[in-house]
Amino acid sequence: MKPRLGYAAIMHKRVGVGVSAVLAAILGLAPAGCARKPRQQASPSPTASRPPEPPSPPPSAPPRGETAPGVYLAICRGQFGGDFASVQVYRSPAGDVQVLELRPDITKVSHPPTIFYDRDGAEVGVIPERPVVPGSAEALELAAIRTRAVGDATLAETVSCHSLLPRALPAPTP
Repeated sequence: MKPRLGYAAIMHKRVGVGVSAVLAAILGLAPAGCARKPRQQASPSPTASRPPEPPSPPPSAPPRGETAPGVYLAICRGQFGGDFASVQVYRSPAGDVQVLELRPDITKVSHPPTIFYDRDGAEVGVIPERPVVPGSAEALELAAIRTRAVGDATLAETVSCHSLLPRALPAPTP
């Protein structure tokens, strides 16, 4: 019986060494012997004086008013997230992300709650999905939860969890 080849081996056979080498170079996966030597920088001319550049924020810091890296993915991977869930982004009048609203995956739970998060992914409110009488004290209480969470922000965009969650690659065909 002939041994089965893995996906990488099949792609290597199909695509060829040249493209694989280019992809490896782009991704920084070149073998140790192929490493480039760093270039020497030219010394600055004494006549060209520039003010020092301001320090840049660390790469993990989100831009001002935006969510921290990975927040959308963490919300989508949560208990009520999934392929059919979405995250609605509410922005303040200044354009900063103010609150994220998870619209849960209804294929996981028949009556999922609506959950509100701040821009860092901390839960700030939950509205249970249950029948209430319009205008009742309970209905007013649930409306107050939404008002406290959203405030004066307006719905700016919707992010589909389906687009964020990793997918399994199809099995290669021999």
